[in-house]
Amino acid sequence: MKYNKLSISIVSAFIAALGLTACSNVTPNDKSIVTLTGYDGNRINIDANAIYNKYKVTEDGISSFYQAILEVMIRNYFETSDDAEVKSSLEQFKISAKNDVAADKEDAREKAETNDTSYDTEWEAILEAAGVEDEEGLYQKHLYSYEKTEYEDKYFETNKAALTSEFIGFTDNGESVKDAHHESMYPYHIRHILVKTSASATDYVTGEITSAEAQRLNTVYEALANGRNTFGQVAYSWSEDTSASTYGDAGIMTTTTSFVNEFKLGIYAYDCVYGVDVTGTASKTDKLGLNGSYNEEEKTVKQKLEDIGLATVPFAAFKFLGDNYDKEKSDAGLTVNDGVAKYYPRNIIWNNYLNLHNVFVITDESIDGLTYQKPADVVPGKTGFRTIDALTPIVGAGTRVLTDEDGRVIIGVRSEYGIHFMITERTPFEISGTISGYVNGSEYSYDNTTINEYYTTYKPGDPQYPQTTSGVDKITYVNFMKSEESTYSSRAKTVEDSIKGFDEMYDYRIFEELVSNKQIQINDAEVADAIDRYIVQKRQYNEWNADKTLNDSWNSYLDKIALQYEIRGVENGGDLNNSQRLVKVTCGINFGNYNPNDPLWKEGGACYYEK
Repeated sequence: MKYNKLSISIVSAFIAALGLTACSNVTPNDKSIVTLTGYDGNRINIDANAIYNKYKVTEDGISSFYQAILEVMIRNYFETSDDAEVKSSLEQFKISAKNDVAADKEDAREKAETNDTSYDTEWEAILEAAGVEDEEGLYQKHLYSYEKTEYEDKYFETNKAALTSEFIGFTDNGESVKDAHHESMYPYHIRHILVKTSASATDYVTGEITSAEAQRLNTVYEALANGRNTFGQVAYSWSEDTSASTYGDAGIMTTTTSFVNEFKLGIYAYDCVYGVDVTGTASKTDKLGLNGSYNEEEKTVKQKLEDIGLATVPFAAFKFLGDNYDKEKSDAGLTVNDGVAKYYPRNIIWNNYLNLHNVFVITDESIDGLTYQKPADVVPGKTGFRTIDALTPIVGAGTRVLTDEDGRVIIGVRSEYGIHFMITERTPFEISGTISGYVNGSEYSYDNTTINEYYTTYKPGDPQYPQTTSGVDKITYVNFMKSEESTYSSRAKTVEDSIKGFDEMYDYRIFEELVSNKQIQINDAEVADAIDRYIVQKRQYNEWNADKTLNDSWNSYLDKIALQYEIRGVENGGDLNNSQRLVKVTCGINFGNYNPNDPLWKEGGACYYEK
């Protein structure tokens, strides 16, 4: 933590009081501002002269005062505990803190040599950056950092179940959690495949992709549709994201994860507005900023998304890209429309079907004028096209959509980086289970891993790891892919860190628990009220700021979608065939047969090029 002079003075005063006045029968007196009950049962009075009264109701003063109390209580825990394990930890922390100071000194020596300065200059800079005055202060800061982390871990283990439910937003039985401490994070477990494209993210009409990019888009589509792979296998082989090495696993995405809007909000839009409900699904209507306002219209974000609708991309668009990825002249070798790139077949398909920032699904439909055979029936346990009843009103009766091997719909979106093919391995709204397989027709099978079990912090082999009644390990975030124990440990740690880190006011929870347990008693009513007010106001601000940040993201995303349709000359979600600004798809289909005397290419024709 960053110390200022006030907090240093307070901590010094408190620690001095801890050493001088600790005894078993101290009672509050007229001068004491705070009474602390140590872990050895001793009571410690801090009198008014031990701190700067003139600071006690300022925001900085109250923050420093609260942090000083917490520091003294945590240090007291380690200094007075009779627990052998705690004593051993303290000794190790002291060694580590001394080593950290030695490392800081070595850093000062290296910087002095590199920067051609003196050791003293660099050492003072290190002390200044740490917010301490001398070597002892630096040692104490390092030591307290270790102690605080250990104490936070202890608090986490004691309160793990409640923290997990608050992090997710739901209890195991599906009850919504609205805690006074913090908004829930609604974690999604996401996997994706990225195909990078170089086309401008703001050119909505004449964007250009390379022949290699067009070929790769079709290659990824074919790999997903040919019935021979799982989603993870395709990601491992073809994704151009760092997640390829982990079979497309993008990890845990929460409301504060800094993914691009198209990726993050595209998933929210699909799951909460267009998507498929599964077993034990909780209400999504008031979550993830959907009830926020869209700034240009008297509509909510959800209503605006409904107006835009779910886009569909026919499989034939990818097939055509594969067949014509490098076609830049007619079959007879003629230059078409002076060789302007927007008329290349790949760019026509790109701009008509893929150069859109809203969410799409891939259907088994063809394109008028093309005679591609429909994809084959899906192979069990492999990616392919399936009938999804919940999407029938959108894609039409008898139309199948591309899914992963378990029947999860593969959704697509275009961002500044390229095309993302995404699946949601687990949504926070699947309370009592998630898709574990696809049966005949349009029926899913489900596992019975609850949402709280899914985000377990234990690994297979631990006694606490979730299991079925027959003793079989359940599928969770930790083991959704078979792996080595070290990977399971790493993934369990990821969950733990996510739950611990979701509230930036985490240590206030510890302070409040100590107050509730009567280990901290604020005797000065003015200070007690100021601390309570400070905590409440800071939490209210954090919640307001989080809501505003999410709403701003939605508005930015929806503005971009509105702009792309406006530039194309059609209404939001409108039929692009009506656009007068896009090169018609028929021009791409007939590109190989180009004849400048054909009515299609002459003045007044759909593919006429005006120089």
